[in-house]
Amino acid sequence: MKRIFYLFLAAAFALASCQKVDQLEQTGDEGVVTFSVNLPGSISTKAVADGEKAVKLFYATYTEDGRLIKSLCDTTVGVTVDGKKAQIKLQLVKNLVYDVVFWAQSPDCKAFEFNWADAVMTVDYKGLANDDNRDAFYALEDNLTVTNAGLEKDVILYRPFAQINFGSADYQAVVDYYDAASVDSGMKSAVVSIDVPNTLNLCDQTIGTSVAEMDFTLAAIPNDPRLLNVNGKDYKYVSMNYILAPNGKEPYLLPEITANFQFTAGNINRTIDVKNVPFLRNHRTNIIGNFFTETAVLNIVVDEDFQKPDFNIIDPAVVFTQRKLDSLARIPSTNLFVPAGNWNVPSEIASGVVFVGAEGTVLTAGNNPFTVGGDTQVVLEDGSSLVAASGNAITLADNANVTLTVKGTASISAAGNAVWVPASSSLTVTGGNLIVTGGSGVGGSSGGSGIGGDGSITINAVITLQ
Repeated sequence: MKRIFYLFLAAAFALASCQKVDQLEQTGDEGVVTFSVNLPGSISTKAVADGEKAVKLFYATYTEDGRLIKSLCDTTVGVTVDGKKAQIKLQLVKNLVYDVVFWAQSPDCKAFEFNWADAVMTVDYKGLANDDNRDAFYALEDNLTVTNAGLEKDVILYRPFAQINFGSADYQAVVDYYDAASVDSGMKSAVVSIDVPNTLNLCDQTIGTSVAEMDFTLAAIPNDPRLLNVNGKDYKYVSMNYILAPNGKEPYLLPEITANFQFTAGNINRTIDVKNVPFLRNHRTNIIGNFFTETAVLNIVVDEDFQKPDFNIIDPAVVFTQRKLDSLARIPSTNLFVPAGNWNVPSEIASGVVFVGAEGTVLTAGNNPFTVGGDTQVVLEDGSSLVAASGNAITLADNANVTLTVKGTASISAAGNAVWVPASSSLTVTGGNLIVTGGSGVGGSSGGSGIGGDGSITINAVITLQ
């Protein structure tokens, strides 16, 4: 069985606030502010896609209350970035507060759409894979006040993206069978994924709630001769792509990512499917393994070439374990895919986590409330007591098909519903005696619906409401 490991590699990033439209005429005592803008160098010293194509710098200036000052913007022509450096001079009124957004990208990239008035950038995830023209950098100078003439500010831009890489340990085996020139020129890769963030508020650095499907089509693998080096072992980059990523110290998860590798001349067509992929802004996620041969021996390591702090977030083996489930459950706002098998609901669950089961997935509930989706069997053991001090004890996600099996006598105490069933989902309760106290029992409607509600509910057990 193949096993794949992620290397989740870090680089620091920090920003802050602004928003909306208007034009403000500059009057009064003005001070010239010189911004020396720099793209980071050390982050990419040994990485594919080193930011060299981000040679156009755009900027937008906002008032303290978030109105766009059109006379202090260049959002169309752009300033040339030379040697990862550029300089901008703005005349700002003394003692007033400004926010200035900086964005550097390749002039050949058409994947980003800007609404500068609302300070929102949207990513289009359609197009060719492995396109380093999608590499871009951004920063925000917020709460900027001019108090002295000749103010100078150094600004460092960072990626608002995560870089998702596949590194092959066995690429050389293909080269040895054919030849380097034909394999390097003929090998192609594609990557698809779902629920990828696609909007960024440039003034408060938050990711919007909208998501998109990523569909990067077959393209030549990265031709950069540099290799992914991990603890002295080299891996060939066979896929490199960018996704918009939340900022913070804790990673988020892609529910699933699928890479396809094709070498037509060699009749090679391999697909690698990976679930629960961690990612974070200005970090790399490296998925490494043997993608072309049948034997995989892999290690988990931390890349020392990236800026500190380095994160080895989770044990990312494709072989799923209870320990991995417990670790993943601490990552917020996650659709966490749980494979077939018997698992315990983790005792520590971050906000927004949904346990998405498959056919044959059995989750044994503990004492804490949780949300479940997919085709999942939830078990309440004899004598168990599930307590929700606020909200629902068990919440079904949309389009869920859940069987709740009660062994012996178990109890649920909830301030809201014992089980919440939305209109698109179904619940079947089977087994022994379920004692429900507080709240509104088993239901799908708020406000105390008892047994019933918006979703499909089938009861094949004794339910006692107290």
